[in-house]
Amino acid sequence: MDYQQIDDDELKKLSLRDLLAIDRTALANERTFLAYARTAIMLVATAVTLLKLFPDNEISRFTGMFLVPVATIVIGVGIRRYWVLASALRGTRAREH
Repeated sequence: MDYQQIDDDELKKLSLRDLLAIDRTALANERTFLAYARTAIMLVATAVTLLKLFPDNEISRFTGMFLVPVATIVIGVGIRRYWVLASALRGTRAREH
């Protein structure tokens, strides 16, 4: 649901259950961002491990160097998704009061 599309009259008609659902969505958004961050950290940790444990192995070196940009992309996607939904939810919460 696009929270920006809710006008003030519709927002006043929302029940407590609906408003709490918006809060649950915000918390789920934070958990999802943390999952993206955790995944990116593990990708970087795996890359460092491969590069340090097997410095002479070409496959390990290639895999390690490949995982760092992948981790950057993962955290970038996570940040983008978080901010898009967070800004939509902030707009909804601001109209609640």
